[in-house]
Amino acid sequence: MIMKKIISIFVLTTLISFVIVSNVVFASIENVTSGLNKLAKSLTSGIENATTGILNSLSNFTLFLKNTIMKFSEIASIILALIGIFLWFSGISPYSGRRMVISAALLFVFAYILKFI
Repeated sequence: MIMKKIISIFVLTTLISFVIVSNVVFASIENVTSGLNKLAKSLTSGIENATTGILNSLSNFTLFLKNTIMKFSEIASIILALIGIFLWFSGISPYSGRRMVISAALLFVFAYILKFI
């Protein structure tokens, strides 16, 4: 009889311990999964923010590059036209001067078209 009481107390204690441990384990698993979900969401938002930042940087760089090329083309076309006009009308090298004026006009048209792209 005493042995049955000891075994029943042992079984009851084991069952109660198992229930308590299983609740703690399941609560820990839920905390881990919710933590992983939060981590996944924060990683996703971080990647989206990084991608947005990179795209904005590339957009700003292309705009800067376009403006730089446009200004350089305008200045180069003016200088090329002045040298070409001088060579053409001074008679030093009329053929080269005329080609320089035509090239300057084409370069200026390129710079003008680049403004609207």
